[in-house]
Amino acid sequence: MPSQRMSAVVSLLLGLALAATPAVAQDPPNEAPAAKGPDEDKDRRGGRAGLNRRKPSVNQLALLERQRKCGAEWREMKAGGKVADGMRWPSFWSQCNARLRGRTI
Repeated sequence: MPSQRMSAVVSLLLGLALAATPAVAQDPPNEAPAAKGPDEDKDRRGGRAGLNRRKPSVNQLALLERQRKCGAEWREMKAGGKVADGMRWPSFWSQCNARLRGRTI
């Protein structure tokens, strides 16, 4: 009988403990969001988000412009069937980038 008594006491205490814990309340939907700390102002990749994001440098902007131009050329050539056999984007990008920068490979 002591084991039945012990299990009854344990279940009673467990029931009281669960009854005494408050229910998880949800935040009201119309409440303003909490202020972000310095570590919380990040985008999903860990970089800076929004207005705190650093502006790209002149070299980064030039690289982006070359990527866009080469990408447009690649899509146009691929749609027209003018891409050489075995040519893939990485090798085309390398050649196109060098050409636009004024270098030859």
